[in-house]
Amino acid sequence: MRKFLLGFVLLFCAPLCAQDTKLSEGADLQIFGRGAASGQFELLRDITFDAPGNLYVLDGGEFQKDAKQGNFRVQKFDAAGKFAAEFSVWNEALGVKNNPQRLAVDAAGNIYVTQPSADIVQQFSPDGKLLQNIALPRAMGIARVGNNVAAIASRNDVVNGKWTWQGGESIVLLPENKAVSLEKRLNNVQDLDVDKLGNFYVLAAINQIYKFSPDGKLLGVIGAGANTRNADGSEPLHSVAVNAKGEVFTMTWGNPGLLTRYDSQLKTVTQREGQFKWGDPWSTHSGYVPLAVDSQDRVWVASTQRHDPKGPNFPKYHVSPAISRLTTDYLDTDKSGTTRRSMLLLGFKPQLQIKLPYNIAYEPKQPINCEFIVAPANRRVKEVQVAWHVYDVYKKEWGKGDFKVALKDGEEARTNFTFTPPRFGWFTVEAEISANGERLLGIGAHGGVTPRYANMPVLNEGDSPGGWEDAPRQMFSGLPMMRLHPGKSLDKFDKDLQFADKWGAFVFAQLTDNKNNFTVEYARPIIERFKGRVKFWELMNEPNFSMSPEEYVKGAQPLYDMIHQLDPAAKVLGPAIVSLDLGWMERFYKAGGKTTCDILSMHDYEGHESIDPTHWQWKISALRKLMAQFGDDKKEIWQTERAICGVRGDNFLGPAQAVRVTLHRNLLETLGIPPLHNSHYYLNEGGYGPVPTYLWSSSGPHPGALALRTREAMTKGKKFVGTLDFGPTGNKMVLGLRYDGPDGSVYVIQNLGTDVVLPLVFQIGANVKMKVSDSFGNEAQFKFDRAFPMITLEQLPQYVFIEPGQKLQMAEMDWMDMGQNLASQAKFSYSGKTESDFALLNNGVMETIHAGNPNGGTDGKKIWQGELNGAPQTLGISFDAPKKIQYVVLFGVRPDNAFCSLLDYDLQVRQGSQWKTMQQPRKKVPQSDAVNTSGSKASIWMLDGNFSVYSFDAVTTDKIRLVARRTSFGFLPDETVKAWGNQIPAKLMLREIEIY
Repeated sequence: MRKFLLGFVLLFCAPLCAQDTKLSEGADLQIFGRGAASGQFELLRDITFDAPGNLYVLDGGEFQKDAKQGNFRVQKFDAAGKFAAEFSVWNEALGVKNNPQRLAVDAAGNIYVTQPSADIVQQFSPDGKLLQNIALPRAMGIARVGNNVAAIASRNDVVNGKWTWQGGESIVLLPENKAVSLEKRLNNVQDLDVDKLGNFYVLAAINQIYKFSPDGKLLGVIGAGANTRNADGSEPLHSVAVNAKGEVFTMTWGNPGLLTRYDSQLKTVTQREGQFKWGDPWSTHSGYVPLAVDSQDRVWVASTQRHDPKGPNFPKYHVSPAISRLTTDYLDTDKSGTTRRSMLLLGFKPQLQIKLPYNIAYEPKQPINCEFIVAPANRRVKEVQVAWHVYDVYKKEWGKGDFKVALKDGEEARTNFTFTPPRFGWFTVEAEISANGERLLGIGAHGGVTPRYANMPVLNEGDSPGGWEDAPRQMFSGLPMMRLHPGKSLDKFDKDLQFADKWGAFVFAQLTDNKNNFTVEYARPIIERFKGRVKFWELMNEPNFSMSPEEYVKGAQPLYDMIHQLDPAAKVLGPAIVSLDLGWMERFYKAGGKTTCDILSMHDYEGHESIDPTHWQWKISALRKLMAQFGDDKKEIWQTERAICGVRGDNFLGPAQAVRVTLHRNLLETLGIPPLHNSHYYLNEGGYGPVPTYLWSSSGPHPGALALRTREAMTKGKKFVGTLDFGPTGNKMVLGLRYDGPDGSVYVIQNLGTDVVLPLVFQIGANVKMKVSDSFGNEAQFKFDRAFPMITLEQLPQYVFIEPGQKLQMAEMDWMDMGQNLASQAKFSYSGKTESDFALLNNGVMETIHAGNPNGGTDGKKIWQGELNGAPQTLGISFDAPKKIQYVVLFGVRPDNAFCSLLDYDLQVRQGSQWKTMQQPRKKVPQSDAVNTSGSKASIWMLDGNFSVYSFDAVTTDKIRLVARRTSFGFLPDETVKAWGNQIPAKLMLREIEIY
C-alpha cells in the first residue's frame, strides 16, 4: 500500500524533483522523476502493455567499474498510471553482462526482459519471480504475439577481435522456442512489434522497418536505408509501435526528434516534434525514445534524458526521465508543428544547385546553369516529373521548363537545365516535383545577377569563408560595418581582423556579452594586444538583459579609463542596450553614464519586424533630447546590431525583408546614423533559431543582400546632404535622400508602403540628362525636352542621378490647401465586431506597434481593429452635412506578425439613395508557393504595403463606406500558408483615415 500511494503522489501531485507540475504539451497523463523511488526512473529502457492494459516500465542500467549503474527493475502501473508493483531484473551471476534493453508481457502475465549482452531472455512470473533464462543469442527486440511473446534471434561474429552484432535470422516464439525463419536476414535489430493479424514489424539497419507475415515472408519495408539525418520520416530510429488500425509509429531524425506515424495503407507520413511545452524535448538531437500503444490505441512515449537534481541548471529543465500518454489528437494536422506528406517522399531527398560561385552572376542575358540532384537512397518512387520556374523579386517569370528523372535505389540522379536572366536582379528557382500524378513537394534555391560595380567587390570562388565572420560577403552585400569578437579566441580575432582589413571592412570590436567578463582584468590583455589596430571598442552586448544601469556604469567606467590609458586614440562605444529603453537610458545618465562612452551605441530592435518612420523619428528624437538634458547631445549615435527577418514562422519573406532593410538604412541616415554606423548583424545563416534574420542562407542570397549592395554602390563616396521635401502629405508616403559627389548627385527615393501607383513628378531644366536605376542596378536613360519628368515609385528604393550643377525639384503633395482633413468631422460605424475606439481613426495621430511609444505598444492596442469574420465587413463614415471630397487616404499597418494589411476593398460614396463605387482596389499579391528553402516551407511574395491613396473626380456626399473584403493573415497573404503551423486571424486594421 505504501508503494501504491507513493506512485500516486508522483503522478498526480507536485513531483519530488521538479518545480513545475504542468503536463507536457500534448500529454494528458505523466509519470515522471529521476530516482530510485517507486514511480521514478534512472535509465528508462522500454515500456509495454499487457492484455488487460497495465503499463510495464523497464528501468535498466549496466555494470561499470564493479558497480551497477541504474535501477535494474520493472515497474507496473495500471491503465490510469497508478503504481502497482515492482521487481528487480538484476542477476548477480551475469555481472558485467547485466544490460536489459526491451520487455514484453504474454497473455498469462509473465514478463520477458531481453539481455542481449548475456545472450538470454529473462522470464519472470507475474509476481516478479525469475522463472528461467532462455538462451537466445543477442536477443534485442521483443513483443507480445497472441498468447506468447516473440523475440529476434541473432548471432555474434568476431571482427578484428571485437564482437559484432550481425543481425536477426529468425523470430522465436517464447517460451516454447518455436522459430519462424525470416525471408530476409536483418542487421542491427533495435525493436519489434506485432499487429493484430500477427505480422511482425522489425526496426533494423539501416534505419528501416521491415514487415513480415506470421510465417516470415517479407511484406514490405519502410525507410530509405540511409543515415543522412533526413528529417522527412525516411529514417526511423530506435523504436517501433503498431496500433489496432495498422498505423506504425516511430521516432525519426529532427532536433528535437520527430514522432512519426505511417498510415496503415503506407500512403502518408505524419510528424510532430517530440517537444515539451516548456523545458526540454523528449528527444534531444533525436535521442532514444521508447514508444508503446495501449489497448485504446493511445500512444505513450518515454523520455530517457536524465537531469541531475543537484545540478545548477536543474530548475530550468522539465522533469525527466518521464513517461507521457499523448492526447488522441496529438498528430492531428491542425496542431502546431504537425506535418503530413506523401510516403512517396521517403528516401527522396532532392536539391537544387545554381552552378555559380555563391549563386551570383554578373552579366544579364547570359545562360545560368542549374542542376537537380537526388541523393542515393532506397526510395518508394522510381520516376519523378519536375516542373521548374524562375521568378524575380516581384514573381515575374524569368524562365520555366520540365523534365523527368529516373530513379534507381542506391544511386544518385542528376539533371541539368538552364535559364537566361533578362536583367539584373534577385531570382529564385523553384522545382515542383510529382510522381504518378501526385504532387510530392517543391524545393527552391536563390541567386542573383548584379553589376560589377567599380566601387564594390565581386565574389570569386573561394573568397567567402561563410560562417559568422565573413568580410568578403559583408562587403559584397553593402554591409561595410562589421562587428568582431575577441572572446571567441584572441588568435581567431587576430585572423578575423586581418581578413576584415584586407577586404576594407569598417570594424568595431565587442569585448564581451558575459557579465562575468565585464571587468578590467578580462579586457586589459585584449586591449594591450590589439591597441592601435582596433579603433572602436564596444564594452558589452545588451547589458539591460543582465544588469541595472547603475551596475553597468559602475563596471564600464574603469573599462573606459583603462582603454584610454592604453590607447588614447581609441573610441569606446556603449551601452549597446536592446530595444532602446529610454527609462533605462535615463537611469544610465543619472548614474554618470555620459563619461563611459565616446559614442552612444544602441540595438534598435522593437518587438516587431517592420520599420515605422513615425516611431523611429519620435524615438531617436526622444533619445537626443535625453542626451541633451545631460549635456551629451554632441555625441554620435551608432546602431550596432539590428536584424530583420527573412524567414518567419517557416515562411520565406525575402521580398519584404529587402524593403525593410533598405528602408531601415535610408531612415536612419535621415536621423543622423549613416550606413557606416548602422550594423545589420546577421549576414550568413546563423543566429538564434527563432530569429532567422540572415541575408544569406544555405539556399543562396536573399533579395535584401542584392538591394543593399546596390544602395552602397550608388551612394559610396558621396556625402549625404539632406532629405527631400514632398510636402505635408507626401512626406507621409515617400522618403527621399540626396547625396552629392564630384560626378553629380544621387537621389534615393523610396515609397513608404503603397501598392497603388504613386507617380512622382520632378521639375528639372530642359534637355538635362537624368538617369534612373532600380534596386538591382537596372538603368534607364532619360533625356527630357519638357521640365516635368515622372517616375512611378516602388517600395524598394530607386536612384535618380543628375549631372553636376543640376538639381531636382519635387512636386509637393499638399492636400491641406484644399481645406482641413474632413475625417476629423466624421462619425464611424462598423458592421463587424470591434473593441477599438473609433477616435483612433481620426485623431490626427499615427499610432504604432512598437515599444515605448506613447502612441503605441507592441500589443497593438492603439491600432483600430475590426473582426473580419464573414467578410465583407463595412466601415461606415458619415458627416452631419454633405461634403465635397476628392481624395481619400487609408493608413493601415504593415503586415507584421499578427498585424494585417488591407488588400481588397471597395471605396463607395452615397449618391441619393444609391451607393456609388469610386475605387475597387484588388492588391494582386502573388500566390504563395509551397517551396522548401532553408528554414522555410513556403515562399511569400508580399512586400510591406500599409497605406493607400486615392483620387477621383470631386463628389458631394454625406456618407462614405469602406467595404473590407480581404486582408492579409498577419504577415502572410493567403490561406495556403500558416505561421508555425497556425492560421493568423484576418482583421481590418487601420491607423488613420484622411479625407480631402
